[in-house]
Amino acid sequence: MELVEFAAKIGTMVQEKMGSGYAISNHQVRKNNGIVLNAITIRTEESNIAPSIYIEHFYDEVESGSKSMDEVAGEICETYEQNDHPLGFDVNSFIDFGSVKDRVIYRLVNYEKNMDELADMPHDRYLDFAIIYCVLVPMGEMGATGTIMVTNDHLTMWGIGKLELVEMADRNTPRLLKSELVSMENMLISMLLGEDTASDNSGLLPPGSAMYVLSNRSKMNGASCLLYPGLLAQIADYWGRDFYVLPSSIHETILIPDDKKMDPVALTNMVKEVNSSQLLPSEVLSDHAYFYSKSEKMLMAA
Repeated sequence: MELVEFAAKIGTMVQEKMGSGYAISNHQVRKNNGIVLNAITIRTEESNIAPSIYIEHFYDEVESGSKSMDEVAGEICETYEQNDHPLGFDVNSFIDFGSVKDRVIYRLVNYEKNMDELADMPHDRYLDFAIIYCVLVPMGEMGATGTIMVTNDHLTMWGIGKLELVEMADRNTPRLLKSELVSMENMLISMLLGEDTASDNSGLLPPGSAMYVLSNRSKMNGASCLLYPGLLAQIADYWGRDFYVLPSSIHETILIPDDKKMDPVALTNMVKEVNSSQLLPSEVLSDHAYFYSKSEKMLMAA
């Protein structure tokens, strides 16, 4: 059974289980780096927004014979019910720029892998990255947030130019998504213990560790911290040396204080190996290592 046929059949089965009070739709979602995923949306008649439930892994389970279609349909319904929390966001307010301007942020993505999408989005080129713009929106309980990508059509709807959008993002992003730098040792301890052992001082740690992880406190799209005004210069001044930057994913980067023994080619190969073996394709930021010069106050290709 092909994925398209599976999507149609599972959508019908989910509709039968949920009943007439719900509308079920199949659609494709374009993710970062041009990745396209198939999804089911379950929406009540009163709702004008609903989360997407991706179905690729459900398809794999049916194809492998580990689960039946009925079991998968039931799991999709359960997934919806577990995540059916009221959004703390009025979709209609998105029409008014004044209602969202304080939540406009920027993100860092790969330029070449997203060229098709960038044609319809305000963006800026930085090295081999693209700076794109989003609006942070609350996604229910526990302070969770999601993002809505800003397109050229949004600028037209809001009646603003790109410059105003960039100014708001420059002001909001470091404020809403505070940076955090943690030694690799502390990061691993935190992961093993399930506890947050991160520093709370924007990461200005002495260069006693071989590697540090730079992200924001939400650990989502934290590579954008590379753009925070003065942050890299502050770290270099505090350490008293240059450092290398490895773009480990769109969510974080690794900083390595320069000991004058580093091989840039080996570092780039390390990045490529991690990208190909450890990351989802949608999480890859770049295949290159970078170098931050303390004297020039500049990030450049290594």
